[in-house]
Amino acid sequence: MNIGDFRTRRKVTGKFYFADIATPAALNDFGNVTLIKQNPKVDRAQMMTAQKGFLQVTHEEPSKIDWRYQVKLDEHSDALLSLLRLASTVSSVTQNSASGASWSISSASPGFCYYVGALGLTAFTMTTYTLGSDYTIDLGSGMLTILATGTIAASTSLSGTLTNPQVKLHTATAFTKTFWRGQAQINTFDQNSLLPRDIVSGAAELIVSDWGEHDGQKWNEVQIELLFTAAPTLQAPELP
Repeated sequence: MNIGDFRTRRKVTGKFYFADIATPAALNDFGNVTLIKQNPKVDRAQMMTAQKGFLQVTHEEPSKIDWRYQVKLDEHSDALLSLLRLASTVSSVTQNSASGASWSISSASPGFCYYVGALGLTAFTMTTYTLGSDYTIDLGSGMLTILATGTIAASTSLSGTLTNPQVKLHTATAFTKTFWRGQAQINTFDQNSLLPRDIVSGAAELIVSDWGEHDGQKWNEVQIELLFTAAPTLQAPELP
């Protein structure tokens, strides 16, 4: 009995890459892919002939095809975060490291929060007032909270010192770009070969179709929709 070649069975995972139209050779790796679904939309034109009291379809052929993929991702890379925020003009800035640097807030009031000017603090002090009684500090975000139950009065000037490491920040302008246009590539893999099972690539547009949800119980999955705007190229390496 011939049961076929097990290597031709498909149980695959994938990698998704996308490059902006301005830099088509510089592909962004969108991280872990949890689902790839080929989802083309096909409109068909019908030919019909008249029968006794009804029309019978005698032929049908595609009149419009848009070649789409649905891809689910759960790694929030810089590229994916920019896409989710409909962002453009992505750039990088650097927070310089500092040791014992001065900070100040000219007018602080109980019950409010204030940014002290740096992220990832490793040390923080405030002159005159007491941590835990008068204020709290989130070292990661650099957010200072003035406690309503403390002794800091309204419109008080505050100061102190802080220490922070160098941090590289990616910045972008949100809500300015509803879709991305460029070059897309999808590689699928299985357990039987180090080579991709197939590679699909070509000019494409990319949009977010489901932002997912953050419920604290599972990884946030995001679904994007990829529309190839020209006939994509398919490469399928021969199995060894």
